Amino acid sequence: MNLESTYLKWKEENRLQGLQQGLQQGMQQGMQQGMQQGRLEGQRLFVEQMLKVRFGGVDDILSSLVDPLLRPGRIITLTLASISGRIIAQIKPLKSKIYCTLS
Repeated sequence: MNLESTYLKWKEENRLQGLQQGLQQGMQQGMQQGMQQGRLEGQRLFVEQMLKVRFGGVDDILSSLVDPLLRPGRIITLTLASISGRIIAQIKPLKSKIYCTLS
């Protein structure tokens, strides 16, 4: 085996290795982007469902509010506000019953 054929073999092996590494990195990036898009779509559906429950449907105006609500931290605030709103709605009738019985 002469020097030229050794160099060509080395060059081809490195080219193939570079292609393989590039492919792996591309697949990993694609999977991460897909997962992120999936999470965002799940959050979007969650917010839309909350708006449907709260307002009976999602019109164009409510639909335009969905994306701003998806900012980091907002979805947690929205969820907690929704939960506390439901809890308060359930407590109010109980509270009035308690006051009626105490009076």
